Amino acid sequence: VRQIRIGHFREPYSLDGMTSSNFMTFLERAPTNVLAPARNWGVAGFWWPENERLLFSVGLFRDGTGSNGQSFGDGDN
Repeated sequence: VRQIRIGHFREPYSLDGMTSSNFMTFLERAPTNVLAPARNWGVAGFWWPENERLLFSVGLFRDGTGSNGQSFGDGDN
């Protein structure tokens, strides 16, 4: 593992979801981006080879946190 992130951040679901709108090639995001989870609390590990052509990521996240990072009650968690 080359990098570990802990906190409230965007889940590594797809390259389209992780790319900023400032650097998008096309006008709109892919339709599968609707299925991508937003920002949640969690921990993730990232690894990439020396040539930086691939990115492997694995993580554990808490589902159901709001966009402001606060969650109230236990809900379905």
